[in-house]
Amino acid sequence: MFSKFGPAKNTFEEEIASEQRQKLQENLEKLAVPKIEQEKIMQMRDNSSDEYHKSRCFWFLENQTFPEKQTMFNQHHIDTFKKCQRELSDALDNGPEEPKSGSMKFR
Repeated sequence: MFSKFGPAKNTFEEEIASEQRQKLQENLEKLAVPKIEQEKIMQMRDNSSDEYHKSRCFWFLENQTFPEKQTMFNQHHIDTFKKCQRELSDALDNGPEEPKSGSMKFR
């Protein structure tokens, strides 16, 4: 039997994935990450496994907004953005990761 909610659920998930991808792209631009590195990070996101550090950084960069101005109250937030960007850049330097069987892939 067909589910009434199936297509709506898929559309909702696709919208969330699209919004997260857009937010990640915006935050990488605000962090002044070079375009080539941005593209590699976006590709790594699409092929990412469930490795804790990467998924944590992707989640943060996809779901948080980079502050417009730096203040003493949001410095920790800005530092976390920079740390996540460095961790993803370091992961790029360690070579491409082979997708593990059974690992989750993001769109």
